[in-house]
Amino acid sequence: MAELSCDFETYCDLDLKKVGAHKYAMHESADVLCLALAINDEEPRLWIPGDPIPDDVFDHIIDGGAIRAWNAEFERLFFTYVMGPKYGWPTPDRRQFFCTMTEALAMGMPGQLGMCASAMSLPQRKDDVGRRIMMQLCRPRKPTKKNPSTRFTPQNAPGKFSVLYDYCKQDVRVERDIKKNLVRLKANEQERYWLAGEINDRGVPIDLDLIEKAQAVVDQHMKLLDARMAALTNNTVSACTQTKELAKWLGAQGLQWPANELPSVAKDPVFRLLARDDLTDEQREALLLRQEAGKTSTAKLGSFRSHMCDDGTVKGSIQFNGASTGRDAARGVQVQNFPRPNKKTKISQVITDIFDDYDADLISVFHGPPLSIVADILRSCIKAPSGKKFYSCDAAQIEARMTAYLAGEHKVLDAFRAYDRKEGPDIYTVAASGIYNVPAVKIDPEGEQRQAGKVSVLALGFGGGVGAFASMARIYQLDLRKAFSPVWGLASSERREKALDAYAQRGRGSGMHKEAWLASELIKVAWRVDNPNIRDAWPACEEAAVNALKHPGTTHCACKLAFRASGSFLRMVLPSGRSLFFPMARLVYETNQWGKKAPKIYFYAIDAFTRQWMEFSLWGGTTFQNAVQAASRDALFDSVERLEAAGYPNIFRVHDEVINITDEGFGSLAEFRELFIQEPAWAPGLPINGSGWEGERYRK
Repeated sequence: MAELSCDFETYCDLDLKKVGAHKYAMHESADVLCLALAINDEEPRLWIPGDPIPDDVFDHIIDGGAIRAWNAEFERLFFTYVMGPKYGWPTPDRRQFFCTMTEALAMGMPGQLGMCASAMSLPQRKDDVGRRIMMQLCRPRKPTKKNPSTRFTPQNAPGKFSVLYDYCKQDVRVERDIKKNLVRLKANEQERYWLAGEINDRGVPIDLDLIEKAQAVVDQHMKLLDARMAALTNNTVSACTQTKELAKWLGAQGLQWPANELPSVAKDPVFRLLARDDLTDEQREALLLRQEAGKTSTAKLGSFRSHMCDDGTVKGSIQFNGASTGRDAARGVQVQNFPRPNKKTKISQVITDIFDDYDADLISVFHGPPLSIVADILRSCIKAPSGKKFYSCDAAQIEARMTAYLAGEHKVLDAFRAYDRKEGPDIYTVAASGIYNVPAVKIDPEGEQRQAGKVSVLALGFGGGVGAFASMARIYQLDLRKAFSPVWGLASSERREKALDAYAQRGRGSGMHKEAWLASELIKVAWRVDNPNIRDAWPACEEAAVNALKHPGTTHCACKLAFRASGSFLRMVLPSGRSLFFPMARLVYETNQWGKKAPKIYFYAIDAFTRQWMEFSLWGGTTFQNAVQAASRDALFDSVERLEAAGYPNIFRVHDEVINITDEGFGSLAEFRELFIQEPAWAPGLPINGSGWEGERYRK
């Protein structure tokens, strides 16, 4: 079947990164600098504005032929909003577009064209020099006497455009070579890609009036904070954002940073500094001012405004397959990382008061610190237009349920089913009962035992040890030193002895208090004993993956998963039939902690912090975790499709929550929830539950 590969180079007065692809392509200044085209394997050719539409390309589009590009959603938007209206090109249907970037992401490869080509060691590479020229031509320029135009054009910069044309054609060559090394998306995943584009086109409706009034409160309060900072530091620091000046002033006031830290007033150092008891009143106040002014979440107000399209919506909020497990990645306003509101904040009253023009001082008097209060109402800035309303449902503990399902931990699955029927305690109480070896009815719902059960469920399902448990305990404010006495008292002498040996080997250098470390170790051991199938899932997954790499082309199964090595990829097939890929996977025999040679898996992925393509080790716990997260994603997407078919259009997704919009009077929350919690056909017996709400504003 013929396939048209293409790549646009474009111009717009707007900054693509600041406004998003939809607003960029829909803007009146959006234009095409050139378009590289190639049908099948022909040498790429160039179309520039003023050229006739090539007959074979015209016919290909009209006949419904496939169109392929890297990040094809961008090409689709330009065909729709620029090529048709400005140049008379036919507008392709959404379902004609196939995205090589999405296929690369689905196989665990980088989402940047040049990085992906480099990772694959392809002979065709992205033109870095051409990219620098492209960045000059795609945006407005400062006029000069020699070239007074605000835009580079082929007439006033012919050399630059010659480079751009070669760069554009090279991108098509690189994209085609990458495509040859990728597996096509399964049919249902391709459908989900098209649906994600439709969801992004619908957009997230926002309340611009609330956003602007909330921004006024933020601006006013920032001026007050800056004024106080200037007064406190005798104008040495005139604004809370002057971090270098503030760090220098604090040093001049005698503040000493830890020996292993550079002077910094970033979020984490400030948090640690405020915990000290040797600060002067002036130092503490300056740090508190910096902490309050540094609430970056309120920057979403500006992001809402900059991304808002003419119809009052923010479009393009999800990147399909953006995460390695296939989950969405957030784009634009980043709807997936709103701060969790304070439970004490009366959000509806705050909104009423902001609309009544309460200034920052009044907000502070009646509600609390203005920046924190504004952060609490950010979700409410998403508002259904008149005549519409939202339906939402959030899957309850889906990863804990999927963990038990894939591992075959039937006792845990039965506990979930009983709880869903309102015939038993929640899973955190069940976990605490197993850890402390007491009946569930004796677990205090508000006590430390249930909290230990909760932390265990959240931290220990993927092979996490003391470090993972302690980190989660801090998040949920579980005092591990207080937990030590009851845990130690319940432990057998054998477990105590082993815990002490473990502390001697691993705990002394951990930086944790001995009792906190021992409490974590004993809870971890007790949880693993009480969940043997989950515990055994980790080595089972590792063994299956190792055997797949030892014997390429053969399939090895564990925990409802199938592992197979082919070429340079290790593939893990999920119960849904979708696969996760681990690129450049290889086995290395290394000496383990018991002094024996054992196989260890290495593979390549993008580092979450450096954004570089790097080699990582893979073991059973992380393999199983990837499977759980990916299968949970598949269950969520099944729910989205059922809801779409029933007339509940999705507008965005946040982790395991869906937010849909309908006409007032359509459907019911009960129907919406029932459609959402149905078990997937590929996971019979998986208990799914969830809570939902309906209303005009998004909320948590």
